[in-house]
Amino acid sequence: MKKKIDQNKLIWKSEFSIGNYRIDNEHIKLFEIAKKALNAKKNNTEDVEKLKSIIWSLYEYIGTHFKNEEKFMSEIEYPDLPRHKTIHKTLLDNLHQFIQTLNDLTIDEIEKQLYDFIEDYFIRHIVKEDKRIEIWNLSLKRLRKSTYWIKSYETGNEQIDTEHKEMFEILNDAFEEVEEDQKEAKIKKVLKRLYDFLKIHFKEEEAYMRDIDYPQYEEHLDLHNEIINECNTLLERINDMEDALFERELAKIIDRDIIEHILLEDKKIVFWENQNR
Repeated sequence: MKKKIDQNKLIWKSEFSIGNYRIDNEHIKLFEIAKKALNAKKNNTEDVEKLKSIIWSLYEYIGTHFKNEEKFMSEIEYPDLPRHKTIHKTLLDNLHQFIQTLNDLTIDEIEKQLYDFIEDYFIRHIVKEDKRIEIWNLSLKRLRKSTYWIKSYETGNEQIDTEHKEMFEILNDAFEEVEEDQKEAKIKKVLKRLYDFLKIHFKEEEAYMRDIDYPQYEEHLDLHNEIINECNTLLERINDMEDALFERELAKIIDRDIIEHILLEDKKIVFWENQNR
């Protein structure tokens, strides 16, 4: 069956920003090229040749963008630069290999492989890997702002969104200013509330996925377990951490795990259900 394409994924959103004007603008342009490729007409030989040309321009622009992004990471002394460069190389190699086989593929195969690449790079790489650059480069004050719920986090499922909003209310409490001698108790209380809430929320979300026969249930379950383990690890380390370090680590979990999970994975569930009713 031909894979349904979620065009909403190719709409640039403010939460994709990594806080660097040049890199963000390059990401926006990459989204535009990718959307142009997916929306290109594919009715005849001339259309297919135009599509191949768009894919080649995408490859060239990604190569330029990666060089600029790696330069930026070097400038801010990003500690995960070597691993990030390896990911860049793999993505470019995969796209180049795809281009080399274009003449041997049917138009449906070209469209499917192009979408798979776009989903892997534009959605996962930018939201997951590039956002880590922003987290590394941000001040704690700005990291705290990531605990606010915004409309673009909505999945379209009222129950899931209501529970997500409740979770963000708990997260806001984590950064509420209190007297110095009350900080440790507040931090432990909030993290325990978050941990308990996530376990209940995930069970309800997992029941929902089973009810609709969501095909990626097992993969999603693994992601839930990873987030729970992250919170559990932070909970175990809490007595050995300074307050500021704890807040930064919690902000990382919020941005890297929770928000990323909502944007990448929870929205996929609702999209799949809407397409398969």
